Amino acid sequence: MAHSTGATFIRGNFAGAYITDVGFTDTDAAEAARLRSALGADSIRFIHNLNPSMGNSLLGKTAVEEARGALVHCLVDGFTVPATSSTQASPQQFFRELRRCVPNAPLIVGRGATHPNISQLLAIADGVIVVSCFRREGNYLEAIEVERVREFMSLVRHLRSSDLRDQGERMAGFPA
Repeated sequence: MAHSTGATFIRGNFAGAYITDVGFTDTDAAEAARLRSALGADSIRFIHNLNPSMGNSLLGKTAVEEARGALVHCLVDGFTVPATSSTQASPQQFFRELRRCVPNAPLIVGRGATHPNISQLLAIADGVIVVSCFRREGNYLEAIEVERVREFMSLVRHLRSSDLRDQGERMAGFPA
């Protein structure tokens, strides 16, 4: 789908094994890479979900260890990371540790971005994926409220215009 729509990346689980609400889930980065190549879509980047919300890792690795392994063995291009997790002390501390481990990989907040924390998150991450905070009362199952989107994007535009941090070459090839 990414190739046919002109998208520059796909988000998924490319490394690890997980127990989820729907059972056991494993991954196959090699199969995904072969499909990408067969489609002539080598420019599409793979963004791996660290600490996926759908389940728990069966490998017993820390997120930093998983990131290092996924980067080296599965050839992922970047990572989504939750803004909050029961396994991390603070988002800032966790992102700094992760950044030291994978200094050139994009780190994108995969869940947990809200109006109150977007400034803090954009100071430590390369981007955010936003869903729930756009919805009525922040409930994933509710309708998107246009005014919530406008307010959020106004905050983001203001933060970007204030040049919150230099992203350098880390995000080369990814849309702003």
